[in-house]
Amino acid sequence: MRKLLVAALTCGLLAAGGAALRAEEKGGGDGKPGWKGHGPMAELTAEQRAGMKAAYRAHRDAVTPLKDKLEDELEKLRGLVEKAGPDKDLTASVDKVKELHKAIMAEREKFMDKMGASLTPLQRAKGALM
Repeated sequence: MRKLLVAALTCGLLAAGGAALRAEEKGGGDGKPGWKGHGPMAELTAEQRAGMKAAYRAHRDAVTPLKDKLEDELEKLRGLVEKAGPDKDLTASVDKVKELHKAIMAEREKFMDKMGASLTPLQRAKGALM
């Protein structure tokens, strides 16, 4: 239950945070970051923002190869389905797809835990109320 609550809290912050982190990199067009002063990200310290940015990048770097493998395996599975491939090959491919999905979800859980750990209890509570 606690993990679910932390995940729900951080999901709210991540929804705003992901866009905010990208906006920070791109800027608001006027030379200022596009997100300062808006929503829960405005309450984060510079250290928290930097930590979240680093966690997001690490998560992206960890998940990208898994997603690439998943795309390759799905393409292989599509080919097997079109050709009505042997049951053994179909089963192995489906199992590999499930394994990759689980690995991606495990990385997401680690990421959510890192993001939640960088927040104060008050920030987590505000995220839950969003």
